[in-house]
Amino acid sequence: MRVHIDRRTGEYETFRFWTVVEDDEFETPDYEIKESIAEQRDPPLKLGDVVEKSIENAAFGRIAAQTAKQVIVQKVREAERAEVVRQYADREGELVAGIVKRPPAMA
Repeated sequence: MRVHIDRRTGEYETFRFWTVVEDDEFETPDYEIKESIAEQRDPPLKLGDVVEKSIENAAFGRIAAQTAKQVIVQKVREAERAEVVRQYADREGELVAGIVKRPPAMA
């Protein structure tokens, strides 16, 4: 699944993916499409191709939107921390001078 978000307007579009697999290896209809069916599409798809289709957007209420925002903010913070760790990982054992600042209060 992929979601495209227009940062100016806040509108979003949701996409779903299926991978083309051999008919005898088809197991998961939620994620896979049979090669025999994919060959009938226009243009025809071959083994390993990925089918992308826009799907209807879910209507989110205030609480769901707030929860999604919290999850996104948490993931961004985790990525920022991981980047800092990566930057300083090769400096282990070195003496590093710096200034410790208190992070800004969250609104």
